[in-house]
Amino acid sequence: ARMRIKGFTPAARKLFHLRGTDHARPLSEIANRLAYKNLWVDLRSVLQDGIPVEREVQLADSGDTFIMRILPYNTIDRLTEGVVLTFVDITAQKKVEAELRELAAIIEFANDAFIGVSSEGMIRSWNPAARRLFGYDPQEVIGKAISMLAGPEQREEQIESLRQARESGMVGPMETVRQRKDGTSINVEMTVMPIQDGQGRPVAIATAIRDISERRQAERQRELLLHELSHRVKNALATVQSMAVHSLRNAPDLESFRKVFLARLLALSKTH
Repeated sequence: ARMRIKGFTPAARKLFHLRGTDHARPLSEIANRLAYKNLWVDLRSVLQDGIPVEREVQLADSGDTFIMRILPYNTIDRLTEGVVLTFVDITAQKKVEAELRELAAIIEFANDAFIGVSSEGMIRSWNPAARRLFGYDPQEVIGKAISMLAGPEQREEQIESLRQARESGMVGPMETVRQRKDGTSINVEMTVMPIQDGQGRPVAIATAIRDISERRQAERQRELLLHELSHRVKNALATVQSMAVHSLRNAPDLESFRKVFLARLLALSKTH
């Protein structure tokens, strides 16, 4: 109750500059590494009211994070005789939480559809891009089989890709066709990958799906243009060949052929 140290564990030295001879010293004489200024306010509050206090605190130099709990130390008569300070290191947990928030933000704002699927093929998560691509709201698909997105011709392929992901690892990227809510088909590029636990066992499956309709349309347009270009080039060559034969047939000499043939080439050029 007089704020004197009664005991501490070796791990407490990470937060307070303690030595083995510091028993019975006032805690106020011991420097600490906490980036927290209200420690004494909290200590007095618990001594006075007997109500535990819990705070998330950090070390000033390293940024390591701890859950600090200040608990009343009561006698058998339920009188508060002191307090017990405990610190739980949650630095690794906070790092993982930050990484998860970052990943969640990436998935939330991604242009590709990301769909979390259970090992049995049931949809567990559905990002906004998936809603835009397929037209389903999350509540319409969560808990349902991902095969609902495949047409009758692609359902066996969907089942096989999930099996390969569970057994062999990542599958794809592969081009396939999927079906929207309105029944229309869409060309997509799909990658399927397993989500593993700490022992490397697959516990779920992540599916990334990209809309490639515009790309496929551009490819078809390019093929059409190439066919058209090939056709026109062949026509032009046939025309030149015909001009050469006709000019040669009616030319009395080589110089006359040259003049007539070049004149006809220039006329053809102006026409093009």
